[in-house]
Amino acid sequence: MNVGVVAEPIDMQSLKYIFDGLDQSLTKRHKVNYRNRESLYSSPNREAELHDEFVNNAEILVGRIDERVFRARERLEWQPPIVCLLQGAISRGGGELPWVYRYLKSTDVLVGNCSGDIEIAAKFFKNGQIRKLPFAFDESTFFPVAESQRQALKAELGFQKSDQILLYAGRITLEKNLHTQIRMLSILQRLFSNLHLVIIGNLANFPFTEFGAYPVNITGMFNRLVGELGLDIRRIHFLGNKNPAQTRDFYIIADALINLTLHHDENFGFAQVEAMACGTPVVGTKWGGLKDTIKHNETGYHVSTVVTDAGVKLNWWEAINRIVQLLTDEATLQRFRETCPIHVLEHFSQQRYDEVLESIMVDCKKGSENGSQPLALSDFGAEFWDSCLHSSMAPPPYQRGPRSFELYKELIGPFTGLTESTIPTGENLEPEHLLVLAAPVRSEGQILRINDPIFPMEVSMPGDYQKTGQAILEILKTEPVIQLKRLQSLMTSSPAAAIDDTLTWMLTAGILLRTRPMNPSLDPTSIGDKMSKPVFTIQTVDYRSDVFVLKQIE
Repeated sequence: MNVGVVAEPIDMQSLKYIFDGLDQSLTKRHKVNYRNRESLYSSPNREAELHDEFVNNAEILVGRIDERVFRARERLEWQPPIVCLLQGAISRGGGELPWVYRYLKSTDVLVGNCSGDIEIAAKFFKNGQIRKLPFAFDESTFFPVAESQRQALKAELGFQKSDQILLYAGRITLEKNLHTQIRMLSILQRLFSNLHLVIIGNLANFPFTEFGAYPVNITGMFNRLVGELGLDIRRIHFLGNKNPAQTRDFYIIADALINLTLHHDENFGFAQVEAMACGTPVVGTKWGGLKDTIKHNETGYHVSTVVTDAGVKLNWWEAINRIVQLLTDEATLQRFRETCPIHVLEHFSQQRYDEVLESIMVDCKKGSENGSQPLALSDFGAEFWDSCLHSSMAPPPYQRGPRSFELYKELIGPFTGLTESTIPTGENLEPEHLLVLAAPVRSEGQILRINDPIFPMEVSMPGDYQKTGQAILEILKTEPVIQLKRLQSLMTSSPAAAIDDTLTWMLTAGILLRTRPMNPSLDPTSIGDKMSKPVFTIQTVDYRSDVFVLKQIE
């Protein structure tokens, strides 16, 4: 087929990597055409002519959303089908789709890269053709090595044989949630005297605009966090950006890759797949693309994520126990090391990518030959785009009243998931259950301020629960993980019914998470207060403000 590819211009390195892979896959079977670059800077009339020519020469169009291409197809008698790559936009509410979906047809194919993408896209359209296309990793760069080579490389990179290494690799923004991983290190460094955390990637002050969270200086934030927690800085290594070969070396020597991301366009996660290809297991959130790429209890562990009234929360207690298990159970670690490369070669090889992409294109072309209807927006999609689109003259999209937040929770639900450890809201409280403080809280009367830089929200505690709730929070300051029966024994002044009702509210509100005892498990009373300590300075600014003035307050 003659394939028209819509891919340029590409500014981000990750997108260039993705579209280079797309081009290599397509050219194996098809004639590939790109738009004349003149169309990107020509006059409106000339730009339209060039796009008409581009579309007329294609039997099928493949690539990112571009209204100029869609309009050209609308103008022409020849209307080739479109394989439209969503590129992680659907989990943020659709990106450019609100303005261009009317150009799409029921026989065009919307392509996501993970199961969460597919479920969310299905919420927006009644008659859409939606397919999943996981990316492929570079098999020539990422592969396992013999243990002797691993140890030699470890020494070459400056580590001792006895050192244990946790690795984070990827962009570092608020939503990547590296701050929670560093906070957890305050516990892990006490347990393992030779434990190192290696961090690869550039720090960036990217905002989480959907909730109006704008970091002032993320580098300074991490430096203060390390100091506030009293961490051993000699065992924390911020290495900045590395090329693929250099990153591979750290994948190889790491005991585990840790990624507690809550990034809202995390539709695949190359670092996880590349690490597993090198034989390194992953402990990662059950979130977005990581739900698909990590095979729980075979290539690593998932960590539960929960949608609550205080935003998305992850079960950090589960994450700590999983990391400890990997670092202390050599048999499990070795089993994962053997399983990881097999898993990623089966599901994320270039051959697999080529086959799935070809099947999508063939089905799209065949489907277009039998007539089509306009792509139909669902009731959810219409309400979401009416209520939650970005605007410079409006509050953040999900802070425009209760309904906007409910729409967000419905949108992001498919990106989240629970493991066997976390107990869903609604199940009865049992004495053996563990209660986990989801995030540190600053209490100001009935207002609870969540000290979470991704979801810096305020929750109002109902009057009936205030006395018992404040007593519970006071205990959780020193014991952020506590068994229900122990909590009840410490709450002698409150009747059992009041405790249960208050805890039920706190679980729904996202103040607490609930988990089953894990086996093996750390002693909850040994955790200390670092996971419950508010360490971030979070200021609320009215969205109508015109100027921000930053200064030191004496």
